[in-house]
Formats: sequence, C-alpha cells, structure tokens
Amino acid sequence: MKRTISYSFPGSSLLIILLVIPASDTHAITASYIHIDNGTTESISGTITGNRPGKSAITVQGDGSVVNIQPRTQISTHDNNANAMLAQHKGTLNFDGATITTHGDQSQGVNVALEGRVSLNGGQVTTHGTASPGLY
Repeated sequence: MKRTISYSFPGSSLLIILLVIPASDTHAITASYIHIDNGTTESISGTITGNRPGKSAITVQGDGSVVNIQPRTQISTHDNNANAMLAQHKGTLNFDGATITTHGDQSQGVNVALEGRVSLNGGQVTTHGTASPGLY
C-alpha cells in the first residue's frame, strides 16, 4: 500500500510534488519532480521519475542552493524537453553514484545553465532521444 503526502517546509523553498512513500519503507521516495531554491540544501535518495514535458525531474537554482544526490538514487524522465537534472542561477548539484535515464527528444541527463555548478562522482547517465546529451 502506498500513500501520497503533500508538504512544505516553512522558511524554505523546497517543493516536492507527488511524493509517494511505500508504507513499509519510509526511507525511499518517489516524486514526479523536485525544485530547490532560496539557499536550501537537501540530500535526495530513492526514485524520482519526471513525466511532464518541459519539466526537469530535479531543479536546483539560486546562490547557496545545494542538492546532494545520494548513491543508488534513480532519476528518469519520460517526455520531450524533460531534463533529469538542472542546475542554474548559481545552484549546486552534487551527484554521487546515481543512475540517470532520459527518454525523449532534447532531454538532457544533466543540464548546467546560467552559472549553475555540478560535481559528478561515478554513476551512470543514459539518454534516449534526438539532441539529448548526457551532460549539457
């Protein structure tokens, strides 16, 4: 049995949409997309599956905003123009041993834009689609 939870963090700009936690395992998450900004730092593990065109599964933006992707995390997208991860506007993305897969045209594995920062340490990035580089 799964349950859906919606929540926000006072004083923070962490936004998680469609968070599903299996009732028997409160440590794994499944989310349709995650957006972090406003100087927030978050560690993410579990499964993140984006299925909206034009939307990144994980977006981090803003000076001081940091996302730490933990080992064995699985991130995927299943539509056109849907990046797995986007770091922009001085947001920082730290990637350690996770798996990224995109399915769609112009859907980058990791997109770094507008002074975004990224650190990749192991893991795997696979893209399926026209004009869909692993790192852009």
